[in-house]
Amino acid sequence: MNELDYRELIVYSYALFPEMKENSELVDDFNSWQIDAATSMYLGGAVSFALAARISGLGRESFEDHLRLDGIEPYTPLVRTRIVMPTKVPYE
Repeated sequence: MNELDYRELIVYSYALFPEMKENSELVDDFNSWQIDAATSMYLGGAVSFALAARISGLGRESFEDHLRLDGIEPYTPLVRTRIVMPTKVPYE
């Protein structure tokens, strides 16, 4: 999450923790940023397709359609989520 920009961090937080929106002044901004930020996070590899679809608020099929309308083919090898591997084995 360190690589997310301000908008992406707000969208990520509000989408996954909607109770944070209650006293926020950024709710209107969140709604306008939601789909673009989810797409950006997915293409940047910060979140999986499923999580990006959830964050976008569109659902899996509609998010897939949205990507295709933007000329992006979901699930291509060019779009991969970064996987963090542990540096040492916990039980050797």
